[in-house]
Amino acid sequence: MVQAAFTILVSNSGWEKANGIYVAVAWQFNEATVYKSSRGFLLSREEHESGIPTEPLWRGWVLGIGGQPLYAARGVDAVPPELGWQAVPTWGREPNPTLRTASNAEAAVVAKVEEELVAAEALCQAQRWAPAAAACQRGLDELAHLLDAGSSKVPGLETSLLEKLTRLPVRQAEALLHEGDEACTGGDWQHGQILYETARNSLKDCELAEAAELRWKLAVLIKNCPSEEIHHVRERAERAAQSADWTCLGEALERLMRIVEEAKQTSNELPHDLEAHISALLEQRCLALAAEELRLGDETSQPDQSERHFAAALGLCSKTSATPCISALQAKIFDSQARLKRRCLSLALDAAADHLAHGKLADVDESLLEAQMALETSAGGAELGNLEAKLVELKQEAAECKICALREMGEKAAEKGDWREADIYWAEAQQVLEAASPEVKLAAAETKEQLNMARCWVACTLASETMQQADECKLQDNIFRADELYTEAIATLGGYGLRVAALKSVLHGKRAEVLQKKWQHKEAIADCDAVLAASKDPTQRHQAFLIASEASRALHQQVLGEARSHWLDLAVRYLEGAEKLAPDDHALKRRLRAWRRELPPKTKPVPMPPFDWSKVPKSEKANYFGHVERRPGFRDAEFEKIWDMLKKETRPYAAAEPGISRETFFRVVKHLSGNIEEEEFQAVWNKADLDEDGLLNFK
Repeated sequence: MVQAAFTILVSNSGWEKANGIYVAVAWQFNEATVYKSSRGFLLSREEHESGIPTEPLWRGWVLGIGGQPLYAARGVDAVPPELGWQAVPTWGREPNPTLRTASNAEAAVVAKVEEELVAAEALCQAQRWAPAAAACQRGLDELAHLLDAGSSKVPGLETSLLEKLTRLPVRQAEALLHEGDEACTGGDWQHGQILYETARNSLKDCELAEAAELRWKLAVLIKNCPSEEIHHVRERAERAAQSADWTCLGEALERLMRIVEEAKQTSNELPHDLEAHISALLEQRCLALAAEELRLGDETSQPDQSERHFAAALGLCSKTSATPCISALQAKIFDSQARLKRRCLSLALDAAADHLAHGKLADVDESLLEAQMALETSAGGAELGNLEAKLVELKQEAAECKICALREMGEKAAEKGDWREADIYWAEAQQVLEAASPEVKLAAAETKEQLNMARCWVACTLASETMQQADECKLQDNIFRADELYTEAIATLGGYGLRVAALKSVLHGKRAEVLQKKWQHKEAIADCDAVLAASKDPTQRHQAFLIASEASRALHQQVLGEARSHWLDLAVRYLEGAEKLAPDDHALKRRLRAWRRELPPKTKPVPMPPFDWSKVPKSEKANYFGHVERRPGFRDAEFEKIWDMLKKETRPYAAAEPGISRETFFRVVKHLSGNIEEEEFQAVWNKADLDEDGLLNFK
């Protein structure tokens, strides 16, 4: 322990700024000198209560700043101890500092500079060049304050620091040169070139003679690095090709192709035979690997694995140019694929036939689908034609078996009274029949008709049951539920045409009555029109006329006083139809007369005054009498051509002869005359439909 010290050197502290030279200040604390650094850190002897009963008072030295202790060491001497320092929890940072005492400031600076010199050498050994340069600079900064001092060590230290700082770039470049040589020796030429360039950049500002020589050497290495790399990679590729190491050859070729791309971007020169050499080696590698994939595909018994091998072989062939060898190998691969497709088709057909023999219809579809896919991707040939014929035959047989099975399941469900399930089975059988081949459809024409009849009968049964439920709801005044049930029954009969026309007319009539009670007058009129268009039953027609007349009069009452409407005219027309069917109903006749009296008088045309028409041009005369200029006239041939172009309705009707419906007639009139009001069209229709059967003939 030193008895007296005026300067203390702190080093190795976790707080970097706490390191440095501490000089004694003019005051004392606890009968000991206080030391202070240039950055404001203090060393002082302290006494504090420890809270330990056996040692209530703690005595020692504390290193801190701003009233916060960073490090502490026990001791009662007049100078701080060199060792035994510990970081204070929360504030201190490890590692703990070490202290050295000096008799004066000059000795302390010299000691610190010696430490920086040793530290710089250690950092150089660890190839930490930036920290080494910083350590040398710190040493020089410390010596700058002692250049006029009388110590003999100062000039020598300064010379050592300057020499070390000046030669740092050279040492760094030599280390990087050594690493670059090792990288190139290991085959990593790209990394080696980067190290050479980094070494040359580190010597940019160095003016030493050996730096210039080193820069020239590095420039030569950087220039020759690409050509050397190409040479070594080509040698490695040749060795890999001779030893059939295709993985290593692939890596070498990939690197060579990257070199070619980089050279094209940077306009660097390459050996004239490099690209040809790469193509030859690539072709050799692709041929070998593709031939191996072809062999594996031919030897594998699993079709999926064989297809993967063939696809891999074709992918390898596509990576190189189409040389005769590659083309020949591709032809072999295509032949193998064709054989595989035929084998897959044959296996799928055999599996389908086996499933069909054991009644596994679900598995039959899957096998037939596989066979179809194999057939679509196969090339033609006599053998393939036989397999295709077998596929068609199996499809027909499978369709017939499935139709029979579904029909039987439907009949069993019908025997149990489960009509909906039976209809589901029969509908599925129809779908199978529709998707079958024309030969199967022709052979199963009678079966198709029987299925249609069975489904129609089921629909009528279900609709009748629903109608009975709706009738009960109507008797209980539950008209909303009755409306839903009638609608459901009508929807059940959809798509069966004239076979269910009678039952459908009954349902429309019943629903019209319910809709009239619900004040849905327009919907009621639509249902009545459906009855009048499809039914010839006088009772049904009479009831429909009455409901439609009441609904039309109700609609007239709703718009009464607002404007003239066609609803009252329509009501009178419907009531006239009812009166024709019941000529002896005097109450109905009285009501008809009362309604007719309510009709507003029809507009009477104003008589034309005397006029000399001979002076009017023909075009103007025609325009006056209805042939307006925007409506060109039509000859009979033109009218017939327009009629043939119109889309005709294909819905069957109950009439004895085909005719023109009200909807079709409306489309024709609208197409020829433009927009037309409902009242105008109704008047035209009443004059055309004299027999009131809802249809017009072509006479």
